[in-house]
Amino acid sequence: MNTYRFKYLVISAVLALAFFIMPTVAMAQTTMCDASGAVGSGDGEITASDIPLTISDSGVYCLTEDIFANIPKYTVSAAIEITSDNVVLDLNGHILDNYTSGNDSGVIGIYNSSTSDNITIKNGTISHFYYGINILGDNHLVEDMTIINAVSFGIHISSADQAIVRNNRIMGTGWGDYRGSAFGINGNNSNNTVCTNNHISNTHGSSGVGVGIQLSGSNLLILNNHISNTSSETTYAKGIIIAGSSSSAIIEGNSSRGHSGTTSAGIYAESADSVLAVNNRVSDAALGFRFRGAYRDNIASAVTTGYYSATGTNLGNNH
Repeated sequence: MNTYRFKYLVISAVLALAFFIMPTVAMAQTTMCDASGAVGSGDGEITASDIPLTISDSGVYCLTEDIFANIPKYTVSAAIEITSDNVVLDLNGHILDNYTSGNDSGVIGIYNSSTSDNITIKNGTISHFYYGINILGDNHLVEDMTIINAVSFGIHISSADQAIVRNNRIMGTGWGDYRGSAFGINGNNSNNTVCTNNHISNTHGSSGVGVGIQLSGSNLLILNNHISNTSSETTYAKGIIIAGSSSSAIIEGNSSRGHSGTTSAGIYAESADSVLAVNNRVSDAALGFRFRGAYRDNIASAVTTGYYSATGTNLGNNH
């Protein structure tokens, strides 16, 4: 069997397990609030008067109304800070916004600050925070969220294991007067990470990079995401990056288009080991694909250079 085909099957099997091994509370689909001794009358319901809020008990928490926080810059870490394991935070279709605090907010929307495990964040909108969501620890799920106009990071995952980020929309990251880099989704030193079916648009780095999805770690899956319009005023813009010395990554079924600048790229994994790119579509960038790994069934159009891979393996049917 082809070496890369074997790795592809093994990694796919390992990552698929991430959807099933997360604890029950993290995968809970109920919107019934139940968080004893937590907020309000102890029923887990969150209203505007509870913000800023620290969640220090396990349970299911729900927003019951749209919340316009107006938290001044750097006065607290986050609008909602989670310090307990086994928490489901369901925004119930509501918005958590911090626009009125100014357009260089140093406040995070939702922050898992203590490497707590088994956190689910779902079903709502976060706008005008420095980071939309920032999570550490293991076994997390972020799904069905809309992140609008984050200053620097839409969704940030740090030193985590088995995080799933799926079915999210992230728009306008790099908003405001902040001068720096912007990432739609950034997974830093996080293993067994799955990013799937996310829609990321208009990511702008003012004095740093502008990137749709960047992951580093091992056993990474970037599947069926749609990234458009990344830009940077001073350095590079890229759709998807597997960063540093990451290993064992699959990039499959993604579209990546509209990346501005002479060093822009649709998919980039120059230093990572054992990367397989399959059935991706890149357009409107200086460089379509640049990585060390294997690639097949990809299309690069409206690019200056389609494929650059000094040590890569062309498995065929790339256009």
